[in-house]
Amino acid sequence: MGSDCLGALRAACSALVIASTASITIGCSTALPPVGQPPAPPPTTISAPADGCPEVTTSTGTTPRLVIIDYVDFIRLDGREYLTGFTPTPPISPADLGEVVAESLCSLSALNDRTGTDPGLPRDGDTGFLPPGTDIHAVRGWDPACRLAAEHDGELHVYLAQETGADRARPAACAVG
Repeated sequence: MGSDCLGALRAACSALVIASTASITIGCSTALPPVGQPPAPPPTTISAPADGCPEVTTSTGTTPRLVIIDYVDFIRLDGREYLTGFTPTPPISPADLGEVVAESLCSLSALNDRTGTDPGLPRDGDTGFLPPGTDIHAVRGWDPACRLAAEHDGELHVYLAQETGADRARPAACAVG
């Protein structure tokens, strides 16, 4: 590859798209390391939030990489992903809410906005947008392993359990049946 081409590559923003059932990740680096640069030193914590979010790290001695993640509205609970907004569901009212089954631990979109880093895969209790402490409810008439509900931005949202091991996000049979 010619030096003009390498220079253009170094100046360009590299994008990485990682799709999972819970999020789409887009990473952008403002600078690529020079060819032959030694391995990065061990990570250093740059944020240790007290809001239930994971610590995020960056390597010292390197140019920080800005990572912007475009999350979908999800909940991860008991090892399962729940999504809203992709499969039409009838609106629900407060009377349709069952017991509180969990609380949001961390809004990964807010953490990414605050730190500009990738917090990694969602943990149980993590959400795309629900603020920490938001009640997550069962939906009356549905098994909580199939449907959940939470209030977000003044509206109730129904979250459908996703089929595990699928090649793409799709609701579990029990969530739509």
